[in-house]
Amino acid sequence: MSELARLLEESAERLLAQAEDAERLHAGLVESGLLLALLPETAGGADCQPAEVAVLPRAWGRLAAPLPLVEMLLAELVADAAGMGLTPGSAVLAPPAGHRLDGAGRLSGPLLDAALGPGATSVLVIAGDEEGRDRLVSMPVAAGEVVTGLAGEQRVLLAVAQAGESPALPAGLRAGRVTALGATLTVAAMAGAMESVLDMVLTHARDRVQFGQAIGRFQAVQHLIADAAAETALTASALEAALLELRQEGPGLGWLAAKATAGRAATRVAAVAHQVLGAIGLTLEHPLHRFTTRLWSWRDAWISQGRCEALIGTAALAAGGDGLWPMIAPLSPHAADEETR
Repeated sequence: MSELARLLEESAERLLAQAEDAERLHAGLVESGLLLALLPETAGGADCQPAEVAVLPRAWGRLAAPLPLVEMLLAELVADAAGMGLTPGSAVLAPPAGHRLDGAGRLSGPLLDAALGPGATSVLVIAGDEEGRDRLVSMPVAAGEVVTGLAGEQRVLLAVAQAGESPALPAGLRAGRVTALGATLTVAAMAGAMESVLDMVLTHARDRVQFGQAIGRFQAVQHLIADAAAETALTASALEAALLELRQEGPGLGWLAAKATAGRAATRVAAVAHQVLGAIGLTLEHPLHRFTTRLWSWRDAWISQGRCEALIGTAALAAGGDGLWPMIAPLSPHAADEETR
């Protein structure tokens, strides 16, 4: 972990320890400047790499904290890149969903479904125009319907309509890149949540006594916990690979593999946790449900597990027999040098 990442993590942990509700957490995020972490220094940000910023959603996930942090971080990034004036913390970014913008400024595409924070007054949408560029459109939250999501979080549903200001995004930050960033940072949040769930499972298995001994002494329970630990470790490993790929090469298949891995792991880890803890884990008094419902919700955030797997399969078919293995296990720069000697 770099020194900058460590500073970000410490700042996030202090903020999470002090804030008691979503409103105070939102105010603390704005005041601390953490929302600007991805922005260049000239815009008041820290010019962080994705691997450094990932410590923020991971810390969020460990506490199942409220607020759509990933959507808020990326809203600041795309607004700055497009030159759209934005009050920090006042917008969230809707995951790109193939929206189109015609020459008359009419927006078309599916119903917008975006996570919502207490200070958000607008939803930012990335839409492709008739000239092949990606543009940023701002939609007012007041025009939509606020609903409650699976994890009890607020979401807003917005019908597409006439767009107002729609500045173009630079070529290096198009919808595909933004989706990869959003999905990867969501994997970081999922990794943090799974780590906390695993801790709860281990604590319960150690403390809960049945038939004269801790339930963690039973081999069947040990097997369940081992499964959850393995899936949690796989998610962390896939996350690291995806973050490295984003820094070195840009979006490839790593972020798709990470999101698919995290989706599968979330299903298994949540199932094991509820099986080991039993009925108590489903009660409102116990914190487990706050983590598992968020994990279930995050499985489909930005891109679903099934869609990731389908895209990876399509790429494998396109690579053909000769290209499949290099696609799965690309040579490192050092190995490539050795092979050419």
